[in-house]
Amino acid sequence: MREITFPQWIMFFFVYCFVGWCIESLIVSVQERRFVNRGFLRGPMLPIYGFGALTILFVTLPFKERPSLVYFMGMLGTTALEYVTAILMETIFKTRYWDYTGWKFNFQGRICLISSLFWGFLSLFLTDVLHIYVSRLVTAVDERVLIAADAVIGALMLADIITSAKAAVDMNRLLARVEEIRRELEKVMAQLKEQTQGNEHVAMLNEKMKKLHDDNARILEKTNVFIRSLIKDNPDAVSKKFNDALKDIRGRLEETRKGRRKK
Repeated sequence: MREITFPQWIMFFFVYCFVGWCIESLIVSVQERRFVNRGFLRGPMLPIYGFGALTILFVTLPFKERPSLVYFMGMLGTTALEYVTAILMETIFKTRYWDYTGWKFNFQGRICLISSLFWGFLSLFLTDVLHIYVSRLVTAVDERVLIAADAVIGALMLADIITSAKAAVDMNRLLARVEEIRRELEKVMAQLKEQTQGNEHVAMLNEKMKKLHDDNARILEKTNVFIRSLIKDNPDAVSKKFNDALKDIRGRLEETRKGRRKK
């Protein structure tokens, strides 16, 4: 077997990023009954699948002739990758982009038995079927063309990562403001219940409540397309600090989408 070069490994990564995006987007789109551009990035790439595929290939290479070990090692490698990636994403962006909390035999909502078993079957399919064709396709490309393609795709992905990371940071700021407004509204409503109708203080509280609702509406109107996409295309995402605010914005975006469809 010919030795795989570094540019070829890079292209394997990009190919599996795209394949993973196709799989996840298809599954979630069917569940949501609308097209969902799945993942953290805006482009058709899911890096965790690229890293997952390379992890599978590396950890199963010594056991290629033993399917049971390919399954087991692939399952362990990708489960570990999924867990570490979840922790990093939550630490950096304060948001959990997938959550297995409602699934049986999950651990901290970051990994679960069913997904791990799936990674094992995927490892067998990848090593015994899919990678054979991907490898033939990639290794058939001239090395200079491959290097150029890697550079272009890599530059586009880097730009996407920077844009998406900025959107994630901006989303956390937006959620913090929405959460602040929610708490202020709760206080105003509690005060209104204690007041006697008809006095000036009630009128002042009603005016303050109206202003808070207006501020909330303006926040959604000013939300840019990247943040909207990040929220809509990750329906299972959970914010560690501002989950109620995230649910509120997601609900309003869904109402907006349904209103447009009726028109």
